[in-house]
Amino acid sequence: MQEIENSTRRVLDDLVAAWNHRDMDGFLRLFAEDALYVTGTGAHWEGRAAIRRGVASRISDPSGPRQIAISEVAVKALWEHAAVALVRWRMDATGRAGLFTLVTTATSAGWRIVLLHNTDSAA
Repeated sequence: MQEIENSTRRVLDDLVAAWNHRDMDGFLRLFAEDALYVTGTGAHWEGRAAIRRGVASRISDPSGPRQIAISEVAVKALWEHAAVALVRWRMDATGRAGLFTLVTTATSAGWRIVLLHNTDSAA
């Protein structure tokens, strides 16, 4: 089970690095083709193409996106090919913070995100 948790932590590390480097392709590559993404404001996107459209303005804006820092991670293996993580985050310059739930699964292409559900919270 530790390897499953480690795989999910690697996906999380790669997700944060892609966001912080404004690497849209690297960011999207971590999602399954049919992944679900719910933003902190409740917008719901289904599939990589919709996630790309939704995230594009945030990740390509010259004044953003802000750097994300992770302060707390709890990962639980659900079964042999899936795990869930609760991740507490903060954006550096804005003070925006929240908690997201990340569900990953093993695929032939490696571990991928099948669900990311974000909740903004008080900083």
